[in-house]
Amino acid sequence: MQLKCNELIRTLSASKTPILKRTKAEKQKIFPDEVFTFHDDFNDKMHKIKISQVQMKETEREQQQTEEEVEQDRLYVIDANIVRIMKQHKNLNHTALINELFTVLRFPARNQDVKKRIESLIEREYVARDDHDQQVYRYVA
Repeated sequence: MQLKCNELIRTLSASKTPILKRTKAEKQKIFPDEVFTFHDDFNDKMHKIKISQVQMKETEREQQQTEEEVEQDRLYVIDANIVRIMKQHKNLNHTALINELFTVLRFPARNQDVKKRIESLIEREYVARDDHDQQVYRYVA
């Protein structure tokens, strides 16, 4: 892992026993025209200098890929919860199913995603619409 030069310089010059001497006294900011010199008097063999690790930032592509994977995983969670709720109740009204699903889910889900997942489960024959009332779903064993 690579440390940024500024982070390394800040660590080496801002510790209790600095290895680098600075021309300016401000600890938090490093100026572009600032000059660092080696601290000749530093000879503490027992003192350790901890260089903090800076977290690598995720690239935009990696972040987008992560978000897509999370969305896909959430779709599976929605499917599993719908099937579990329907298995428990056998027959359930659309609004009752949606209300119970939203109480069970631990993440915010959009209504349109839930409707798509219900349609997908109907196509895959996990759930079916009632013959008499289209707003009622029944669990297909």
